[in-house]
Amino acid sequence: MKDDLRQILDQDPERKFRSRRLLESITEPTDSLDDLIWDSRMESAARLDPSLASSSLWLVRLSGEAVRDGWISAEMQNEIVGPLTREVELATPPSARAESRLGLVGVSAGSVVLHFRPASAKRLPRADQLGYDLSPIDEAVLKVLDLHNLFERRAPATEIARRYGTEQGLLRQAKQLVHALESYKVELSTRWWSAESHRRSSRLSQVGQEYAQELFSTSLQFDADRLQGMITALDISGIVTITPASGRPKYKVIVEAEDLRSPRFGLGERVDIMVRRESAMDRVGSGPVRSTYRFVRHADAEDPPLFDLA
Repeated sequence: MKDDLRQILDQDPERKFRSRRLLESITEPTDSLDDLIWDSRMESAARLDPSLASSSLWLVRLSGEAVRDGWISAEMQNEIVGPLTREVELATPPSARAESRLGLVGVSAGSVVLHFRPASAKRLPRADQLGYDLSPIDEAVLKVLDLHNLFERRAPATEIARRYGTEQGLLRQAKQLVHALESYKVELSTRWWSAESHRRSSRLSQVGQEYAQELFSTSLQFDADRLQGMITALDISGIVTITPASGRPKYKVIVEAEDLRSPRFGLGERVDIMVRRESAMDRVGSGPVRSTYRFVRHADAEDPPLFDLA
């Protein structure tokens, strides 16, 4: 058959030229074969049942040493699926979390493929609508997929901090997810089909996981502060609790034994001290920042009010 077709084209140079131009105009698919197959299945299902076009579906594929013949342990499910779905929950506006809550609706074997749908699986347009608005679950899933892809392509830490630095809860769940994937030696890939016809894929391979671990690792940063308030607790280990006039927050300051013997560090005394603040921070601002305060000296009138708590 192929030889017959070649002979026909060879006998008709114009047709052969048009055929070559047609082949050159076809865009080479960039998605994986699995994604292309699933896209085809989703489109076929929507043609058979048009109501499926208004449904969302999220496929989560797990593969690696700990995945054997489509089987994963209950511990792995909790440690991987838990943070993954909480990422989406925290990326969703609080008012829309009930309807956007993800639930497991199916499992495929081989590498484990988990099928998730939001609680409100179908979104029908209003009578005055030509199409759909971007749903909260759509925005949330796309935000999570974008974050995973930023890790995978080793995007600069400054870019990730700029886009996600104010969403510490989401970043902390991403940190837990990456840690679990790395500990089980499992790779994660996902494919999202939204009710609004958005399609998006994400991937967290070993490369992306290692880079994310680098970003989430903390380092100490040092600066000077001035604390003012009343001593409300003394610990024999050398920890002094200073409470400002406002009552919050309370600060625990490490004071050396020699300085602690001073009457100025008596319970109920008001103090005005200079401290060194040691803050453990990562590169993307997942926070909250953990700070340790160490006493340097008592402040005097010439010290600038670096951090006035009174």
